[in-house]
Amino acid sequence: MCWTLSDWANIATIVGALAIPIAALALWVPLRQQTKLTRVANAQTLTELAASLNLQLIQDANVASYWVEGPAKFDDYSKLDQFRYTSLLIWWLLLHENVFIQKQSKLLDDKTYQAWQSDLRKFIAEHHLRKHWASLKTNLHPDFALYVEKFLQPDA
Repeated sequence: MCWTLSDWANIATIVGALAIPIAALALWVPLRQQTKLTRVANAQTLTELAASLNLQLIQDANVASYWVEGPAKFDDYSKLDQFRYTSLLIWWLLLHENVFIQKQSKLLDDKTYQAWQSDLRKFIAEHHLRKHWASLKTNLHPDFALYVEKFLQPDA
């Protein structure tokens, strides 16, 4: 059988059509793996950031007393101690803002985010965030501030 130029062109078209999805798959698989690795790395970094405050709370009784007693004793604190306590609140909110932005950017998976969201709700309740919210929200990304405000509602 003698193949004509038209036959070879048809075969080349078929091979080319098969090569496109194979090439796309060859690109998609490592990209998907890289996305998973990025999500894991982001979760690890957030854990490390949280651990730094937690270690500070464990190692320094003064910092721990602000964290534990701050919600109840805030009005009795000196201006300096109020600043210290408020700075702890801002630090933790900025960490949660980072979590929120990573989730919005699809850099965190749902299960990891749910754990952080649970921690945020607990933090809001335990630290009476509603009381300090007017001064705290100015330090935050507007989208995250609106997100937190949903949890500050009495029925949240």
